[in-house]
Amino acid sequence: MAAATSRSNYPPLVNNTLTYTSFDNGNERVVAEVTGTLPLHGLGLSVGQYAELRRTFTSTDLTTFGRLTGDYNPIHYEETDNMIRPTYEEVDFNDSTTPIPIAENFTSNNMPRIVHGILVASLFPSLISSVFPTAIYRHQRLKFVLPLLCDTKVLARCDVKKIRGLRNDDVVVELETNVWREKDGASVLCGEGECLVRGGKELGVLVEEAKAETEEGDKLN
Repeated sequence: MAAATSRSNYPPLVNNTLTYTSFDNGNERVVAEVTGTLPLHGLGLSVGQYAELRRTFTSTDLTTFGRLTGDYNPIHYEETDNMIRPTYEEVDFNDSTTPIPIAENFTSNNMPRIVHGILVASLFPSLISSVFPTAIYRHQRLKFVLPLLCDTKVLARCDVKKIRGLRNDDVVVELETNVWREKDGASVLCGEGECLVRGGKELGVLVEEAKAETEEGDKLN
């Protein structure tokens, strides 16, 4: 597992920008801004390229994620969110007004809400699918470095470290993945990921030379 890397070790943003908006309580807001050098759809993909995504997780995001996954760890919620706590048998997961079931004796003491770690990690496949719409994100190793507080803006980044060709026209892209706090560059999450880009060789993906590695002993044609 790679150690957390300082954001200052990376070059500044230079190219493509993709902006995604959503509606939060009826108000339109920017959900994510994707920038970097990764080419859209993988045309001309090569080692050393990267993409970054800026995102702020709100209270609404945390509550929605908790309901979808059933993760009701009290650290992700405020005491005021759970004044009436039903038993699990009473929860209607299709009813957004149903209070979240948390232990009756829990008190938050105004502790800031902590973003679910896996929700933070979901930025990596989100970033890759934004640039490569048909890619399959198939592997991720994670190291949780620091807790991320709700309403804190972060920068998620994927760097292409290696490209492996398969017998068909698909390629496997190995990634270095990081999430930093935007305000001070502190590492929140780091690791390595891997995605499959379909038809990569037809798109001009630059597979590593000198006996490029392949899966299960396959060799490039």
